Amino acid sequence: MFFSRKASIQLSMNFFVTIIIAIVLLGMGIALLNKFVGITVDTQQQLDGRTQERINELLAEGKQVAIPFNKQTVSRGESVLFGVGVLNILAEGSFTIEIDLSAAYKPDRTEFDRADVDVIRQQIGDWVLYDTIGTTIPSNERRTFNVLVDVPKAAQSGEYIFNVQVLADGQPYDTIQKIYVKVP
Repeated sequence: MFFSRKASIQLSMNFFVTIIIAIVLLGMGIALLNKFVGITVDTQQQLDGRTQERINELLAEGKQVAIPFNKQTVSRGESVLFGVGVLNILAEGSFTIEIDLSAAYKPDRTEFDRADVDVIRQQIGDWVLYDTIGTTIPSNERRTFNVLVDVPKAAQSGEYIFNVQVLADGQPYDTIQKIYVKVP
């Protein structure tokens, strides 16, 4: 089994060229991915900054619970993030939020069938994701809770209204707030 030197060198050069092309393609793929991720992160930070700024304004006005931009249009299979700001005017305590479906309306403004609403209420965890663990907030301090509404692909068109109740040490804190999600 003897190979000619020329064939060995040619095989080595082909392998070397293939490795270089693979490295270049990998580098271009990573650069493109970083560009897309960077754009997404920048946009998310701008939205979060705008939301956080509005939450701070509302809490500075004396609101105990604030949800700016509480109306959003979300396509099926998509999600949207809401911010819930809380100003603790009580002694230091543990704050949590609870969310449930208040009502659901078809595009013609008639209410969904009771059975459909009950199914959504039973599957609220598929629609709404939020931290259910208590957060300690010192007196006269502010905190923001994130609420992610993830619209299932099988959702019907219409408007879904969710109740957001903030609890301080297990007791209702301030009035119930609303989040409105319109599914086109």
